Amino acid sequence: MTAAGYAATAGSGLEEIRVTAAGVEQPLSTIPGTVQVIDQAEIRDQGIISTDIADILANLTPGYSPSNQMASNFGQTFRGKKAVVLVDGILMTTPIRNGSREFRTVAPEVIERIEVIKGSSAMYGNGYAGGVINIVTRQPSREPSYWFNSRYEFQPEDISATDGYSLSGGTSNRLDSGLDYLINLGYRDTGSFVDANGIDLPDDQNGQGGYANGHQYDVLAKIGKDLGESRLELTAHRYYLVNSPTYNRTIDPVTGFTLIDTSSPYTDDDPENDVTTMQGVWKNGRLFNQEINLSVSWASNEYAYATTVIDSEKFKVLPVLRSKLMNDRLELTWGVDLEWDNTTQAYRPGTAGFDSNMAAFGSACWICDVDKRQISPFLQADYRLTDELSLQAGVRYETYEFDVPDYMSIRGALAGTVIEGGRLDYDEPVFNIGAVYDLTDNIETYGGFSQGFAVDDLRRLRGITTASVEDFASFIPPTKSNNLELGLRGYLGDLRFSGAVFYTWTKDASHYGQYADGGFPLEFLIYADEETYGFELAADYNVSSWLTLGGTVSWNEGKYKDPNSGSDEYLNGSRITPEKFTGYLRFTPGERWQARLQVLHVGGRDKGDPAPGGGYFYYESPVESYTVADLSIAYDLRRYGEVSLSVRNLLNEDYVPASSQINGQNYLAPARYKAQGRAMAVNYSVEF
Repeated sequence: MTAAGYAATAGSGLEEIRVTAAGVEQPLSTIPGTVQVIDQAEIRDQGIISTDIADILANLTPGYSPSNQMASNFGQTFRGKKAVVLVDGILMTTPIRNGSREFRTVAPEVIERIEVIKGSSAMYGNGYAGGVINIVTRQPSREPSYWFNSRYEFQPEDISATDGYSLSGGTSNRLDSGLDYLINLGYRDTGSFVDANGIDLPDDQNGQGGYANGHQYDVLAKIGKDLGESRLELTAHRYYLVNSPTYNRTIDPVTGFTLIDTSSPYTDDDPENDVTTMQGVWKNGRLFNQEINLSVSWASNEYAYATTVIDSEKFKVLPVLRSKLMNDRLELTWGVDLEWDNTTQAYRPGTAGFDSNMAAFGSACWICDVDKRQISPFLQADYRLTDELSLQAGVRYETYEFDVPDYMSIRGALAGTVIEGGRLDYDEPVFNIGAVYDLTDNIETYGGFSQGFAVDDLRRLRGITTASVEDFASFIPPTKSNNLELGLRGYLGDLRFSGAVFYTWTKDASHYGQYADGGFPLEFLIYADEETYGFELAADYNVSSWLTLGGTVSWNEGKYKDPNSGSDEYLNGSRITPEKFTGYLRFTPGERWQARLQVLHVGGRDKGDPAPGGGYFYYESPVESYTVADLSIAYDLRRYGEVSLSVRNLLNEDYVPASSQINGQNYLAPARYKAQGRAMAVNYSVEF
């Protein structure tokens, strides 16, 4: 793959890359929207520099926010909206109570590719989100295979405090019985972080979760069996991360945000991610003369912060059938998403910062044993009208039921009151239509309209203002989005390129912040009609057999209608990040040498009005631009593997990540942290 998002083969048109996020394979060339597939080679090249999946996406994917260098991906968006994250099609996002920890659920060493699908469709059902990120793990091989990866990393400003290492390895084979398997084990020890001046950074920079001064474990096991034309696969995966903060935490009684208290040490339980998934997949079966793919999965996601823990257990059944008609010119794909989710968010014992009412119920929950049932049938049609033009249309009927038991409110005016539980029901049909037109054998244009529908988050139940859940339903509206997109992708000789413009208007979208007059919305969550818009460009050019250059450009903006004043206001920095530019030079001066120099530039943004007494409202502080360069050099040892050296933040830029700057001048509680300074790593890997 390339920054442009697909591979191309001279003389044979666009290579038919396929994506699998919907439970069946889809050729990229038939999707009337922006799709990017980041392959294993790119992941390996980026992994030499950084093992943070958010870094990989920021450097390769236009439209995705720059990394925040935390375990949390809060403030990182696609086109001004959240991303739904899957691992092998299993949902890592926790929709009942958004945990923003999805990228710390799998080790990068076991990733085979990352599928990035932007916008909505009947196939994906990603609702309010700006896109779907499906992380596909390594597949079993047909021949005996063994691999080993090691890494030693440090920051030159303080080697003893910042050094860390990782080890991972595995094996795969196909037995004489036709059974194939894969096993991979991984461990990572991460040191502390320091900024460009060698000053220690908090291990959990803003209370959302960090990964410095911590440990990570990853165990992946797969077995598969070919059954004629069909195939059965079973997967088990366990990921665990623990982070050891240095400083204590308190809770802001106004916003509920976690604040870092640098005056005292942290003594409570360490933040952690604990993720276990199991999945069974039957591929390419036959049922009533149709191809059938059936996936059954179970996932347990525990995202523990310094002050609270989100515990989500999900079970999903996804049957997808596909039929080909009219001499294969028409393809129908239909199925139903069946999903059950149980989620609780509770305070961790000993959390400080409660008011007198909260203290009495410090072990109580905010979101209490909520059950969600989703039944979403869908139908997608792909029709090749002519040799150059293909059409796509789909419909999906989303239905959500949330059962909320009786619970005791622990904040707001009803703190200490037992709230009567009840059911929240939501349903809505959504549609999509689009087309892909081949301008030449090597260039295609596409465009489409798509809708999404979902319930963003039940956060507002934490500050409920009525004595029963059902009376509160109007305060938790569903979100419906409408998306328009036009794009172009292809190649001309050694130039590969893609570009798109988009416009999205959404009813009752949510974002964290304050009203234009400074008032605090319920649970700090604003629901309002909004619009987002922007463009994305990506290109790669083979200058010669030993030099390739490329990069991306992306810009997006957004506004919402303030519910109090009715005025149109800019969306704040929790949703909109400034323009982003990336560029790279890839050198292969010899058969065994490879070097990569890459640059990421984040622009400035200043759309918030100063607060009356000085400073800015939450997430509205200005963002100053910054530029970061990375360098990696690799040498092929042939059958003895590969050794590489990388320098992240090559010029030791002293900067603050955009996601931290947005609260840097907050009028009540300014909070900002710097990014890591220069960091180096030595890697060794071998496969045989």
